[in-house]
Amino acid sequence: MRYVDFAGGDDAKDGKTKETAWKHHPWDGAAAGEAKACKGINTYVFKRGVVYRGTLVATESGEAGNPIRLTSDPAWGTGEAMIYGSERVTGWKQGAENADIPEPEKVWWVDLDFLPRSVWEERDGKVQRVELARTPNWKESDPENVLSEWWQWRIRSGGRGTARRRR
Repeated sequence: MRYVDFAGGDDAKDGKTKETAWKHHPWDGAAAGEAKACKGINTYVFKRGVVYRGTLVATESGEAGNPIRLTSDPAWGTGEAMIYGSERVTGWKQGAENADIPEPEKVWWVDLDFLPRSVWEERDGKVQRVELARTPNWKESDPENVLSEWWQWRIRSGGRGTARRRR
């Protein structure tokens, strides 16, 4: 058995007890040390109430009657163990800088160096999707391609541009 605590674990430890839990599961590309070196059929216990933000890519298989297990222990942590495969975004700022935006105090923003396909927030123990600001009343029409309804700026001959919606 191996223990995983994304919030308080340490990949340099052995992962064999709750007190020596790893931060990363061995299948996570960010795993290091003892966690990265672990191979074989194991039961991996994720701490409850902790969001695992790494990405797991199964690199091994169990055997008939002896599977690799991903589970949690009701006596370790509170709430559910959660595997999100996401990145925490910090540094949010309140207030729109554009004077044309009504009620700028209701706008929260952050500059990102990546393009999110979807954004989730955890509030009062519940996870909910956050709709990203696009155009008034924009709705996602294709969950597999959230860019499908975004506006694009196209330059025409003569240097003039037009804005049109992607389809």
